[in-house]
Amino acid sequence: MSRSVIANIALPDPGKDLGLAAAVFPGGGYQLLPEHEGAPVARWLASVGVAAG
Repeated sequence: MSRSVIANIALPDPGKDLGLAAAVFPGGGYQLLPEHEGAPVARWLASVGVAAG
């Protein structure tokens, strides 16, 4: 049995990049990460210059 991990990383536009990064750990179950929990936070962080995933 193998496990696969798919990471979604939101990168800021080069002009907004602050040189910072954040890890986003959404809550929920142990078997899946719902798109509606972590992705919006990562996209918002990228919009203010922080790479997030």
